[in-house]
Amino acid sequence: PRTFVALGVYAAALSAIALLAWPSGEYDVIYQAERARKLFLLFALAQFVLVTLFSPVFSAGAITQEKEKKSLELLLTAPWSADAVTVGKFLSAVAVLALLVLTSLPILGLCLFLGGILVEEVVGYYLVLLAVASAFGMVGLTCSAYFGRTYAALSVSYLIVLPLGGLVVGLFGTGQAGSI
Repeated sequence: PRTFVALGVYAAALSAIALLAWPSGEYDVIYQAERARKLFLLFALAQFVLVTLFSPVFSAGAITQEKEKKSLELLLTAPWSADAVTVGKFLSAVAVLALLVLTSLPILGLCLFLGGILVEEVVGYYLVLLAVASAFGMVGLTCSAYFGRTYAALSVSYLIVLPLGGLVVGLFGTGQAGSI
C-alpha cells in the first residue's frame, strides 16, 4: 500500500506541476519552444526534488526494519550470503524509485509535443535521475545498515541526501526554470 500511495502522490504532484505550467493560448513556434524548455526544466527540477525526498523513505528502513522485527538473524541464517541480502535490499529499494521515475515519463513526454526539447535530452535526463536515485538509495541503505532504528537511519539519510540534492541543483543551475 505504501508504494501505491507514493506512486499516486508522485504522479499527482508532477501532473499538477505540468498542468499549472502548461502554456495556454496560441503562440508562435519560437515562443512555444521556449515555454516547452522552461516547462521541461521546471518539471525536471520538481521531479529531482521528489526523488530526493522519496529516496530515504524506501531505502533507510530496509535493514533497520529487519533489526526492529528481530528477523535479521533469521534472514542471515538463510542460504544467502550477507552480500546477497544487501544487494537484494538495495535492488528492491531502487526498483521502487525507478518505478517512481518511470511513472513520470508519459507526463514529461507531453513536453515533446510542444517542441524545443530533444528526445536525447529526455533520455539523458532520465539516466541521470536513475543514477541519482540509485546513489541516494545507497545512502539510505548504508544508514539502515549502520543504525539500529528506522527513525535514526531515516533522519541521518535526510541529513546527507538533502544537502547533496541541493548541491546537485546548485551545480546544474535552475535560473531558467524560475521564469515561467
